[in-house]
Amino acid sequence: MLRNSRSRALRGFRRYFPAIALAALLSLILLHLCKPESGTVARDRRLDLTREFEQSEDGRDSEAYAYTSATSPTVHLVVAATTTENISWAYKLKVPNLQVIHYIADDPSAPFHPPANRGHEAMIYHSYFYDFYNQLPDIAILTHAQDISWHMEPLLSHSLSYAISHLDLLEVKERGYTNLRVSWENACPDWINTTITDRNDLKSEERFTRDAFLANFASTSQSRIEVPEILAQPCCSQFAVTREAIRSIPREQYGRFIHWLETAPMNDAILGRTWEHMFQWLFAKKAVDCPIEWKAYCRMYHICFDGRAAYEEYMGLDNARADLIDILDVGILKTAWHWMMGLRTQDLKRDIGALSQRINALKRAAMIRGAVEANRRTSKENLYLDKQS
Repeated sequence: MLRNSRSRALRGFRRYFPAIALAALLSLILLHLCKPESGTVARDRRLDLTREFEQSEDGRDSEAYAYTSATSPTVHLVVAATTTENISWAYKLKVPNLQVIHYIADDPSAPFHPPANRGHEAMIYHSYFYDFYNQLPDIAILTHAQDISWHMEPLLSHSLSYAISHLDLLEVKERGYTNLRVSWENACPDWINTTITDRNDLKSEERFTRDAFLANFASTSQSRIEVPEILAQPCCSQFAVTREAIRSIPREQYGRFIHWLETAPMNDAILGRTWEHMFQWLFAKKAVDCPIEWKAYCRMYHICFDGRAAYEEYMGLDNARADLIDILDVGILKTAWHWMMGLRTQDLKRDIGALSQRINALKRAAMIRGAVEANRRTSKENLYLDKQS
């Protein structure tokens, strides 16, 4: 009896095995397609789709900020790269008196390279300050290797080359130090709290920043230094700084920063991210450097909305477009789900396109407004005071 039962079970298993195997295979495929995406993948997807809709509009960008060789400051564009990264975009910039300084982190034979491939862009930036201390230009612009990335905001076309081409270098000279990014997202006004010691996956460097601050700055002070409770500035370690600000720090101190990056008992990525929150202290002598967004765009890039309310209208539309782009996605399963829920891809694209037209029109109007110096002057009243002009 037992043998007959086993035989029937075996025959039944063989009979349904193809269906079971197919169901298992489909389940694995569905799990793979539906697995949660990393933040980087989601950001990159949104970036690609956003630029696709932006570029469908004609004339979305105006000409770059106009300089002549006689009026433009001398500029070094210091690009922190690896051997696999293409920085051809940097050599196409048409900013007068600009020289590209191409540091390669992982090639000790390169003309410009750091003493060690550690600490990400922070190591390269401090190496540049040390190496070029006596041959500095009027302004140094320090960036990553990627032209197009989420590090630059939609209003700057997600593009370093766009930002640099439109950057008001005279404004940089006046301020001494300025972050190329303007947005407060995941940055201002109180992103890093140096008193927190608990792990935070979104801000993995936060619990290490106090030790990093003390290690880098306590040795430079004649008196006992107080670590600021809050460190904040727009994200991502891409900024412009003047010769005077760089030389306000003794050259040997940059050597000590380099030594710390080489020897500190921290994860490589954490090292670089702690410095992301300390450059404003180094060059601007501020723990928090968070200029008001709509004023900063006007002063730095001549994109001048008619006050805070007009800027918030633009941002509301841009956020609405981002939400629709997240719904749109590009996967087969998402498309099937949309169909079942009565959402058609062409309808989503139509709505995104309509929003893009309104967004681009507002940006063009802001750039026309920003071309008039009298309009830019209103944002100079107080860069850190948020009031309607």
